[in-house]
Amino acid sequence: GFLQKLNTGNLDRAIRTYENWKVVNSDFSFNVKPGIGWMTGVELSVDVTRQWGLSLEVNYLAGSSPFRLQGNYAGVDQSDVFQNKQVEYTKSKIDLTGLEVSLGIIMLGR
Repeated sequence: GFLQKLNTGNLDRAIRTYENWKVVNSDFSFNVKPGIGWMTGVELSVDVTRQWGLSLEVNYLAGSSPFRLQGNYAGVDQSDVFQNKQVEYTKSKIDLTGLEVSLGIIMLGR
């Protein structure tokens, strides 16, 4: 990916739930590297008329990409105590596993 950014709102909500805090504000930076995985799928194409057809395709992707995340987050816990934590997740990954189903119309040039 190019020019990727963290969705800090979702990250803050996840940390708030994990820590069971009232409020969280995070400041993270990250380093993304190319990933590796495999993909398989099938496609069924049916010509409906001489001018167009239908396509049904199903693909499955299993892969991941290294995603080193480091920074800090601060917040207020349930006892109204302010806390600040420095973290570094060196083994974190972006999970690229998923199922894709595509339905398409094929324009035939006959």
